[in-house]
Amino acid sequence: MAGQMVAKYIDYLKNLNALSKLDMVLMGDDGTLTADFIKYSKHAMVQRRRNDSREKFIGYVLSLAGRDSDFQEISSPLLVGEYYFYAAAVMLEQEKYLLCVGPFYIEELISAMIESDLPRYSFGDIKSAVRLFRGIPQETAGPTRAPGRKEASVRQELDMREIHRLNPTAQIRYNAKHEKVIRTAIANGSMEMIRTYTDEYNYMPAVHMMAGEETLLRVKYGIASANSVYCRAAEDGGASSVVVRSICADFAQQIKDAGDVEQLINLRKKAALIYCRKVREARQQDYSLYVKRCIRWVEENLTEKVTLSRAADHCGISYDYLSKLIKKDCGCSFSQLVHRLRCQAAVCYLQHDLELWEVAEKCGYKNSSQFCRSFQNVYGVSPGR
Repeated sequence: MAGQMVAKYIDYLKNLNALSKLDMVLMGDDGTLTADFIKYSKHAMVQRRRNDSREKFIGYVLSLAGRDSDFQEISSPLLVGEYYFYAAAVMLEQEKYLLCVGPFYIEELISAMIESDLPRYSFGDIKSAVRLFRGIPQETAGPTRAPGRKEASVRQELDMREIHRLNPTAQIRYNAKHEKVIRTAIANGSMEMIRTYTDEYNYMPAVHMMAGEETLLRVKYGIASANSVYCRAAEDGGASSVVVRSICADFAQQIKDAGDVEQLINLRKKAALIYCRKVREARQQDYSLYVKRCIRWVEENLTEKVTLSRAADHCGISYDYLSKLIKKDCGCSFSQLVHRLRCQAAVCYLQHDLELWEVAEKCGYKNSSQFCRSFQNVYGVSPGR
């Protein structure tokens, strides 16, 4: 479909704008604006200065492209005012676009950070970033089929990981953001959320942590920190302190003995699942086998049409008997249980800075209004709060 690749590319630039702290302007070679994403400064004077430099740079790039129909990229980052910018041509659906990226500071040319909300880059990083930006449309479009939701999500995480490599400070924020979601899922005993999320989230060995040390040691300390956080989350979720602290000590030793980064990352995933399982066991210790099986089935099918009759078929018992068991064990109806589980998953997604409609879709609601009403009924507060 015409425009599909351009739309995907624009959406990706929006994500990169948020992650890399760089402005991104995509336009036709005649100057027609296609997309404009700005990383705003909190200070009006600083923002005006950035905008002035950016406008001058864009004018310069358009003049270059106008003189040279084969323009591909500028030879090196260009200083305009107090900022450096870079530009390159991007081919989308056989049409030529111009991508302007900036502003940024170059490590080799400054002695101190002038504006703290702009990242430092090396010359090599800038060119690597631009090559990555230009390659995305061809990678994501796919020659034969559009990628599935999970496949696209994993690819997006991997691409974002590469961007974060260029901005060391963001690596710590990236890990903290995702660890917060996992911590919440553990405290809620959300096994399905843990399985999905740990598969899609790539832990990043932040270079700012223990700067100067080798990667393996930095990752060991990072995973050890996550292990402690997961242990506390399991305690908060109702798991036995004796049990989870014993698990924590065991994983601490495994982390210490690990010989490579991949082993450490796998330990993190394994630990998250085990802590989450202990919370679930504590919460469901008085539940019947059929109710446990029903809850697991609902969690695995949140986005589908879940009904009591389908749940009963899955559990191998009658509609009425399952309804009575749920009422006895959970103190609510099947419909109320489904809303509880959906809103429980929503709590994790809400901490991932998703739009309400996206959370609603991921949790099986038709629209954000229906989701907000359900969330208010379950938790007594709005999703925003």
